[in-house]
Amino acid sequence: MINDEFISSYPAFAKLINHGKEHESLVICYNKLWKLLIDRGIKKTELIRLAGVSTNVIARMSKNSPVAMESLVKICTALQCDISDIVEFKMSCAERLELVP
Repeated sequence: MINDEFISSYPAFAKLINHGKEHESLVICYNKLWKLLIDRGIKKTELIRLAGVSTNVIARMSKNSPVAMESLVKICTALQCDISDIVEFKMSCAERLELVP
């Protein structure tokens, strides 16, 4: 999740995401990845093997926590997709549990 320290370091970003409200921050959301895996019939364990990422990376993504760009690139390469196909920024990611296999 983008924290207060990050937001205070980048005032233009804070202005963009706050929309004049007291405090609302964007969250990382990997729902698109989980849907893509379901659509392609790929399990998380298979993604770990195909992309060469650790189980910790997938665990962090399951919690919508940030992961290294290198890991995202490996996943995109393995799935032959663009980063926008697997990750997005939202005001909330409450529907996450409905899409996780």
